[in-house]
Amino acid sequence: MSIYLILSYCAVFLISVPLTIGLIRYRQLSAEMKMLTAMLIVAATTELVANVLAEYSINNLPILHFYSVLEFGFLATIYYHYFHPLIHRAVYHWSIIIFALFALFNALYIQRITGFNTYPLILESIVMACLALLFFRRALKLQQALHIERTPMFWFNAGHLIYFAGNLSVLAFSNFILEISNQLHEAVWGIHSVLLILLYISYSIALMCR
Repeated sequence: MSIYLILSYCAVFLISVPLTIGLIRYRQLSAEMKMLTAMLIVAATTELVANVLAEYSINNLPILHFYSVLEFGFLATIYYHYFHPLIHRAVYHWSIIIFALFALFNALYIQRITGFNTYPLILESIVMACLALLFFRRALKLQQALHIERTPMFWFNAGHLIYFAGNLSVLAFSNFILEISNQLHEAVWGIHSVLLILLYISYSIALMCR
């Protein structure tokens, strides 16, 4: 078994860690962290269904198209709750609508629903990385830097900044790299698995913060 496949399996199974923590501590969590737990339930279910389909050699990429819209909606809601009233309600609603319409258009006319939805995922990565940067800028501006590492949103955004900024490079060059070398393509997706592992670790710490 290759190191890239091992990393991929680790990333898949590691989602159970933040999910378990979130379910155990659900009543004690903030609104943002409760929403994160709900997203993890959907993510774990999606991952399970995708793996079952793959086991029967059925194309599971349509599920990724659908899940990317749900994930964007969950994350946008978390940021809206945290930044409100800095982010206007109309901006929050329209951002989800525009992303969903773009994802639908991409699935029907550009990359097709049976293919990998690179473009919506790139857009999501840009938006989420920018929101993570906005969190740190706001924290410094409001002088919340003292013991900020003890807050759930610090770890939530630290994970996002690492994952989405790194994932942007992976998604942008994945198709190009595939044309050059399958082995190099596997290495790139190994990096994606490492980023996903770091994201789940940051989610776990965020859900453990009091």
